[in-house]
Parts: sequence; structure tokens; C-alpha cells
Amino acid sequence: MTIEVNRNVQTIISLKAIAWPPERYRKALSALTGITHPELAKMTGASRSFVTLVMSGRRQSPKLQTQISEAFQVPEELMFPDGNN
Repeated sequence: MTIEVNRNVQTIISLKAIAWPPERYRKALSALTGITHPELAKMTGASRSFVTLVMSGRRQSPKLQTQISEAFQVPEELMFPDGNN
């Protein structure tokens, strides 16, 4: 599989290399891009609280995980490794 490497992908790859857990690099990516949880909620049609739960890894939602990954222009397997982190 080929992954298009943009700045967001490079950020995740770098943070994974220093063993950051997924919820921390998702938070860092949100800060880097300026995309907030309320904005993600509007983009996806989900509630802000549910977006927060999924971003923190406390809840799973394949559909929302896909939408969040697309919003950040990052492959889902990088944004949410194992589908549940």
C-alpha cells in the first residue's frame, strides 16, 4: 500500500517513532492543524462529546474514525492503529 506523505502524515510518523500513544499524536495533530473537536463534530455530524471520546480512544466508531481521518488527510490505519486506539 502506498501512503501519500503530507505534513500531517509526517507528524504522525515522527511521533510514532518516539513511541507516543495514538491519543497523544491525535491531540498534537489537532493542535497543529487547528481543527478543533467542535469543528470535527460539525464536519462529521457527530456530537462534540462523541468526537472527544473517539479521539481519546475511549470509544470506537469505524464510521467516525474514517471521517476524522479524512478531515486530517491521514490514512485511517495511521490515525487509528488497530481500529480502536
